[in-house]
Amino acid sequence: MAEEQAPGDPNARNRRLRALLEQLAEQGISQQQIARQLNVPPSYLSDVKLGRKTLTDTFGRFFCSEFGVGLDWLLDGVGPQTKPQLSSQPDAAKSAQVMLPILSEIIQGNPEDSHAWDGSRVEVAGVAAARALRADHPYVLKSPVDDKLGRIKKNDLLLIDQSASAEATLVVVLDVHELHLARRTQRGYQAVESGRAMRAAATPVGVCLGIIWAGF
Repeated sequence: MAEEQAPGDPNARNRRLRALLEQLAEQGISQQQIARQLNVPPSYLSDVKLGRKTLTDTFGRFFCSEFGVGLDWLLDGVGPQTKPQLSSQPDAAKSAQVMLPILSEIIQGNPEDSHAWDGSRVEVAGVAAARALRADHPYVLKSPVDDKLGRIKKNDLLLIDQSASAEATLVVVLDVHELHLARRTQRGYQAVESGRAMRAAATPVGVCLGIIWAGF
């Protein structure tokens, strides 16, 4: 259920992050481990948790990408939360590494067979690599658009899984022979760059598993 606070309410954001940190603590993951995983000082997490600092959009994006939490839920209190996924084996997850094709446009099929691939690759490590190893024809998309909501910036690197998941908020949809990044809503799909509603016949053909790099 969505919270009653206005979208982006900093106090509500901090409370939602505090709840997530408590859930992770119940799984045996300390704030020190979380801070190390996110490459931030432990004091930053403490300050946000206690309301001394505001949870920013940028940090929220990284946290949700790393821990498998719904970004819209964390920032605005809407959409699915999902339980934090970095649970019992953080050290094993950190050791995973994989090289993935990097593309500047959305594709279907084997990325290495696509005309859009110029042969470049990017190393994906940690939890993102573990997710990529379970994905269907994964590749890294250099986002061609800015998100109307500001959650994704042009040139952010997005980990794409070419399977449709009911849990994912950010999806790849096929609409009249064209592929688009879209946001799943209760009313259907909306193009991320414009917010316009996609056709009812638009079909999900992939999901964004997270942001593996973002510009500040």
